[in-house]
Amino acid sequence: MADRRKKPDRMDRLRRIILVSVLGAVAVVAIYLTLYGFGVAPGLTAGSSAKPYFALNRPVERDPLEVVEFFSFDCVHCRRLDPIVDRWQNTLPEGVTFRRVHVGFAPTQRVLARAHETLIHKGAIEQNRERIFRELHDRNKSFVSLEQIAEFVDGHGIAAAEFLTLANGNRMGARVAANLEYATDVGIVRFPAFLVGNRYMVYTVSRREDTLSDIRYMVDELLAGREPDLEALGAIAAPGSDTEYVPDEPESAGTDKAEQSTSSTGN
Repeated sequence: MADRRKKPDRMDRLRRIILVSVLGAVAVVAIYLTLYGFGVAPGLTAGSSAKPYFALNRPVERDPLEVVEFFSFDCVHCRRLDPIVDRWQNTLPEGVTFRRVHVGFAPTQRVLARAHETLIHKGAIEQNRERIFRELHDRNKSFVSLEQIAEFVDGHGIAAAEFLTLANGNRMGARVAANLEYATDVGIVRFPAFLVGNRYMVYTVSRREDTLSDIRYMVDELLAGREPDLEALGAIAAPGSDTEYVPDEPESAGTDKAEQSTSSTGN
């Protein structure tokens, strides 16, 4: 009888140990993502000189050769990089295209993604991209609904009523969903990130100009018909190596805003 009474006690202790371990791990991850979002915690390169550049298991596409930036308005690192990228993209060679994809993992990010697609559709993105970044990060404001954004962009290339009609429509919803599927397919885990020629994934390093310089090297090599030597750049994995990158499931992508419920997503 004594043995039978002890067994449940041992099982209970084991369960408590497992529960505490799991909760501790979750807490560490949550704290890291929060600090990362505010630019305090290091990124993927912490404690290592290796750069987070990967060759994906995808074919190179050169016609046209495209550089895609994955970002979110609520990402502080994206805000810091944006003016640098804006100048840099104008130096890309002829025949190379550049575009930004706003990814919406969290509810508030999906609101911002709808706004981004709507402003692109109406040709009003250049009038508002910097304004939105500045409002969110420099002035510490929040946009949790399309109505808030409509009021903010009213008169800046688009009227509030037209913005709301378009942003709540099925077309913008489909674009946001397609962008999310695209980001998930290539394995985006944090922002900002770049995809070069459909194959080369680049996460930014602490010296942002170095990242853009390395992307330019990849572009030049691909235009010349060669594969970039990622190992020579000090990257984590080289094309065709045993450590070729396989995308993970997407996380919250390092956003600096907590997930919030939205009052208007048009779904």
